[in-house]
Amino acid sequence: MYKILLLASCLFFLVIATDANAQSVDEKYATQPEIKGIVRHSLIHWLDPYLPSAQVGLDYKIAPRKYLRHDVGYFFDIGYDEPRGLIGINGIRLRNGYRKYDQSPRRLGRLTYIEFNLDYRYLDLLIAGDFERDNFNFQQRINYSVWQHSLTANVQTGFFRHINEHWRLDLGFGLGLRVNYREYSSIPDNAEYRTNGPYLGWDYGSRPGLSLGMNIPIVVAIAYQW
Repeated sequence: MYKILLLASCLFFLVIATDANAQSVDEKYATQPEIKGIVRHSLIHWLDPYLPSAQVGLDYKIAPRKYLRHDVGYFFDIGYDEPRGLIGINGIRLRNGYRKYDQSPRRLGRLTYIEFNLDYRYLDLLIAGDFERDNFNFQQRINYSVWQHSLTANVQTGFFRHINEHWRLDLGFGLGLRVNYREYSSIPDNAEYRTNGPYLGWDYGSRPGLSLGMNIPIVVAIAYQW
């Protein structure tokens, strides 16, 4: 997670440092064609050490300054060494959003936005855990599965800066509320969960069924526009 926060912080500082002359630059590009559609690929989701994923999306205009977003993502194991207890990852993400820009989006120039989106995520995880057996007479490693459905409502804000006429960098962050429904595979009756390694979470039996949580989405994406 620290890799993600470090990358996002560096990119935001870069945006802020170059923002002093943004107003005059945007006036210069006022006659540029308006953006009709956008295809994006999230860069930051590849860096998640727990749940790496490939995520792509499509934006299209529905009214002046207003766009709809549709994203799809796939979670999979790409061979990160940590966390050691997580040995299998599968899952999908579906996201629909509404984004409004501060001005009519042109192919060149800086834009700021506010976005509301609804995110559905399904995870199928295989985790190696250490369990005490037979009234703590011996310890055994048992692989168990976690299945989780999550529905999250987010509000986000950020910058949309051009690289050239067709490419942009999308940077943002937000806050959301997440509803989870979690299930676990069965284990032997005389097994007592001990640990699945440091910092992983997903402890066997923790927060089964429905639970609430906070979400802090960070946006770092490359986008192609036309």
